[in-house]
Order: sequence, then structure tokens, then C-alpha cells
Amino acid sequence: MKIRELSEKGIDYLETVEKLKERGCDLEDTLYSLQQELMMEKSRAESDSGGSASYERIEEISRLIEKTEEEIGRNEEQIEEFQRLEKEAVDKINEINREKLENIHKLYDMLKVKYNAELEAAIRKILQGMNEAEAVKDQLLTALGYSAEGTRFPGGEVSSSGFSPIDLSASSSGASMHKSSGDIKAEAVKFFMNNFNADQWKGVLSKERYLERLEDYRNMISSYIGEEKAGLFTVDQLEQLSRVQNHAFRANLDLTEEELTQLFSEALYRKGNLVTSKIEYKMDRALQKKYLSLMMEPMYGIEKWQKSTILERKSILESFLSEMNGVLEINVNPEIEYFYNSESGVRGGYNPKTNKIMINEYMLSTKSSYKCMQTLVHEMRHAYQRSAVSDPGNKLVSAETIAAWEDNMQIGNYKDPEEEGVTDEEYLAQPVEWDAKSFAMQLNELAGIMPAHEGSWGINSYD
Repeated sequence: MKIRELSEKGIDYLETVEKLKERGCDLEDTLYSLQQELMMEKSRAESDSGGSASYERIEEISRLIEKTEEEIGRNEEQIEEFQRLEKEAVDKINEINREKLENIHKLYDMLKVKYNAELEAAIRKILQGMNEAEAVKDQLLTALGYSAEGTRFPGGEVSSSGFSPIDLSASSSGASMHKSSGDIKAEAVKFFMNNFNADQWKGVLSKERYLERLEDYRNMISSYIGEEKAGLFTVDQLEQLSRVQNHAFRANLDLTEEELTQLFSEALYRKGNLVTSKIEYKMDRALQKKYLSLMMEPMYGIEKWQKSTILERKSILESFLSEMNGVLEINVNPEIEYFYNSESGVRGGYNPKTNKIMINEYMLSTKSSYKCMQTLVHEMRHAYQRSAVSDPGNKLVSAETIAAWEDNMQIGNYKDPEEEGVTDEEYLAQPVEWDAKSFAMQLNELAGIMPAHEGSWGINSYD
């Protein structure tokens, strides 16, 4: 059975379980009502000195209670059965995925030590068609494990760098036709490193094979900072570096050679979080660009907003919240909590206890109501901050910024603008507010403010 079919079945099982649970709640309510009625009838029977009508009703209710309890029991058995079926579907999906990954890694190992004749012929044909064919040919053959004369090294072994020749297959694309072997190899190394994530390999491979992969990764890092420095990294540091690099790659940050060198170099003396300030900066700008692009779409634009009713504006906000969850890779409750206050200038807030965004419904009817979209972005950023603090490895935020946010969030450290004696400057200078305002492009409010921590938004940030 294919993964898609198993997934659909798993979803069906889950939906059935939820329906059965709802039915179970209804049955429990019915049972409780019958028990209450039974108590009342017994009390009435005692006061009526054993009236026949009351005793008949008591017997009828007792039968209904027994029947309801039996239905509750059957319902619980069905829940257990469908939960078992759902677990079987999930286990089967995981088994299929493990088998697929294992096959991929087996193929990788096969290709790492030996070429087939067709691939060799294809490489030679590509080389013949290159500009400056003879010069590039010798360089590329050497990089692929051949001698300068074009004869293959014994056994087709890889070079001492531990780099697999198969990773250079990108040379067959048209875009690579005029690149030197050094350029092709560098791109292939970067491609492998970007796609290497220790979390995805660990637990799937044997310990021995997994450590081989880490050593491959270490060897590739050495091309940036040298073998001596790369050899200092522990297994834990290599795993953390792979997470950061892979996360950046999946976020389309396209780290430059200089930025990767900085990441690897700084990791030598950093502990814990290895995200650099430059990577944090690029991630923040990428996230900001994503949500700004969303706001330019017709369904979230100001033109549609101005033509919409209050109810429609709520729908727009809730849809945009869902989009922002995807952009920021967080899981804020999709249901917005509305309150009404016509006297305060507060547009909204984020409640970490309920994980909900709150919006002042009064502000949806004002001339500047579209600013509620910015407010939602601002409050979603607060949720992002808390996600980063609670799980630093899940977000590309530097240790310095996380420390500033965490300290600001401590009880007694946060300055609420609604509290007596708190000035606007004190409120806006706080690390979490400076970051949220900057991210939401509420820049007019930040003029003249000196933040306690600039993060990636201050005058010292990158161009």
C-alpha cells in the first residue's frame, strides 16, 4: 500500500476516533442526566411511600442507565480499535520511509567507491564539448579520482578529502558546461553540506555509517577553515552546524562562502547556539519579505480591506494569521480572541498562556483599521520570539538575541505601557518590542529610541 493511501486511511481513522470521542461525551452526559433523574425518582418514591408509578419509572431509568453504560463500553472499545489501526498506518509509513532512506544510503555508498561505465563515458563526452577542453579535462579527471594521464586510480577510490565523485554529477547540466573542475567541486561540496542534516540521518543509519557521514561533513568543513580547525569539532558541534546550515538552505538564504566560513570559525569558541548574527539578519529579512509579499496580494491588500465589513475583516485577519503561521513556522491558535475597548489605543496583544492573538474589535471600525494587519504581524512575532526562546535549535536566531529576549520576558522585567509610570521610550526600547515593531514595519514609533538590544534591526545591522 502506498504512503498516500496509508496517510488517507490514517486521517480517516483519526476523524473516526474524534467522532467516537464526541459520541462518548454525549453518552456520558446522558448517563449523568439519567443518574440524576434516578436519584430524584428514588427520593420521590420514598416521600410517596412507595408509589407504584415512581417504582416503575425507577426500573425504567435503571434499564436505560445499564444500556447507556454498555454503549459507553462499546464506544470505548471502538476508540481503542481505531486508535490501533491509526498507529499501524503510521508505523507502516515510517517503515516505508526508513526502507527508502536506507536504499538511498546504500546507493550513495555504492556510487561513492565505484563508477559505472555509462557515467564515465558521459563525463568524458561532456568534457570534450567544453571550452578549453584539454585544460579542464585534466583538472576534472584529477578531481574525480583519475591520474593526470586519464587512468583511474586503483579501485576508483575517492581522494583523501573524503569527497564522493558522484556528487560532481552537476557538471552534466548546461549551466556548468564552462566551469572549471574546482568550481564544480566547490558547488558539489556545498550542495552536499546544505542537504546534510544530522537529525534526518541519525536513527536511520547504523552508528558506524552515521559517523562516516559526519566525517564526510567534517572533511568538507575543512575546505573552509582548514583540517586542523575542523578536526577540533566534537560530534555534537558537527550535528549543530549541520542543523544550522540545512535550516538556512531550506529557508533559501543561500549562504556565501564568507558567511559559511564565519559560521564554522565562530563555532570553535561558541557553546550551545551556533547561529551567527549575519545568519539571523538574513533570516529576519527573508521572513519579513515573505509576509510583505503576502500583504501585497489582493485578498490582503488595503483596497479589499476598505471595502470589507467588520465580519469580513475578521475573516481576512484569521486567514492572514494562518499564512503567518506558515511563514514563521510556528503554531499560534488559529482562533483570534476579540475584545472591545473604545477608550484605549491598544489594537491587540499576544497571550502566551492561551497561545492566542487578541485584537481590539473597536479598531476594526476606525479609519486606520488596516493597521490591525500590522498589529497581527507584530503579535505573531512575539509568538515567534517565545518559540525561539523555548527551543533555540528550531529558529535561526543568535544566542545573544535569544538571551536578550529571554531576560526581557522574565517576570518583573517586562514594562507594560498600560502600567503607571512606564514611558513610551521604556516600553519601545525593550528587546522584544524593538524587534516586533521593526519586524512589523512600525518604524515611525521607533524614531529616537535607543534599544537595549538591536538584534538585526539597528543601525549596526548589515546592509
